Amino acid sequence: MATPLVKTPMNKKKKVSDFYRKKWCGIYVITEVSSARRYVGQSKDIFGRWSAHSGGTKSDIGAAFAAHPTHFRWQVLEICNETLLNERECYWIEHFDSVANGFNKTSGNKNKVAKKQKS
Repeated sequence: MATPLVKTPMNKKKKVSDFYRKKWCGIYVITEVSSARRYVGQSKDIFGRWSAHSGGTKSDIGAAFAAHPTHFRWQVLEICNETLLNERECYWIEHFDSVANGFNKTSGNKNKVAKKQKS
């Protein structure tokens, strides 16, 4: 069976294995399907970062995923230049309101002014 092809952001057909091997820089979201709670993150290597989330229990999202891996959906929100990561992450966290209603603890990786209040 041949390896399936995907369209990359550059609109070029590539093998799926090549697509996931490349280090994509951008913003991603992890959604808990049952509650619609989200975690928005940024990375210079999105697929590598997902591997770290799925193998760890040090964060709220990592622990939740480890307990119920089939309850989560992973999506790339956008591919962007490294210089835009902080700005775009803040935009998406605000868009989904994922500090108050999700897994994010701050309003952005480099913008830790709005911390989630522990109750």
